[in-house]
Amino acid sequence: MRLYQVDGATKIIALIGDSITTAQIPTRLNKMLAEQSKLGEYLIIPWHVSAAGLADTLQALRSMQNFIGAIVTAPHKTQVLQHLDEVAPDAESIQVVNVITRCVEGKLAGWNYDGAGFVRGLEQQGHQVRQKKFVLIGAGGAAASVAFALLSRGCAELILYNRNPNKAKSLIEQLYAHFPKAKLRLGLAENEAMDVIINASAIGIDSTSELPIDEVVLQRAGLVAECIATKEKTALLTLAEKYTEIHSGIHMLVGQLELICDLFLSTQASAQA
Repeated sequence: MRLYQVDGATKIIALIGDSITTAQIPTRLNKMLAEQSKLGEYLIIPWHVSAAGLADTLQALRSMQNFIGAIVTAPHKTQVLQHLDEVAPDAESIQVVNVITRCVEGKLAGWNYDGAGFVRGLEQQGHQVRQKKFVLIGAGGAAASVAFALLSRGCAELILYNRNPNKAKSLIEQLYAHFPKAKLRLGLAENEAMDVIINASAIGIDSTSELPIDEVVLQRAGLVAECIATKEKTALLTLAEKYTEIHSGIHMLVGQLELICDLFLSTQASAQA
C-alpha cells in the first residue's frame, strides 16, 4: 500500500461536488503531481458538499492558509460564481466555473477549463480544430465552454444540435457577442457531412439513456467525440465506431487536468515569489 508523504507543509487542493463517489479527478491529478515529484507537496482530496453548504465551505477556505484551489463539479459550477471575488472573462461569459484558485490575501478567483481541456485532448490525439466543421450536441455549461474554445481556435463552422431549440438559440446569441464573424447555426441539413460531432450533453452518461443524435448522422462524420469521461466508451461511441473514428471523453478530462495542474502550480509559485 502506497503512503502519501503528507505533513504540515502540504498544500491542499479540493474537489468540490455533490456527489463525488465516481469522480476520477483525485486519482488522476494526484498521479500527475507525483509524475512532477510534487505529490506530498500538494494533495487533492474530494469534498462532498451540498448546495446548502457551498457558501459556508467557500467562506471557510478563504482563511485556510494551506488551501491553494479547488476543482468544482456538478451541481456547483454556476452557483459558485456568486461567492467569488474575480472570474476569468471566458468563465464570466458563460457563467460557469470549474476551477477556483485562492490568492494570498484570501480572495477566490474562478476559471473554466472544460473547453480548453477538450481542445487540448483533441489536439493531443492528432485532431485539428482550425478550419474544421463541428456539430456540437448540447447547450449547457460544458457545451458553451467547448463552443468558446473551438471558436477561439479557429474552427470553420459550428452547428448546434439541441433538443431545446430556445436554449441553443440563446447560446448562439451569446457566442456571436464574442465572435461576431463566426459561422454559427442551429440544426443539420439533410445528408449534411461534418468533420467532427461532439456530445457535450449529459445524454448517454448511463447505459439506459437514449442516444443524443440519430445513428444515420454518425455515418456522415469524420470523428465522433465525447465529453462524458466516466467511461472509456459510451453507447454513442460504441455505435459510432461502426462507421467512423471515435474520441473518448477521457482525453478531455486528462487535457483539462494538465492545464489545471499547471494553473495551481503557477499560482502557488507566484504567491511565493
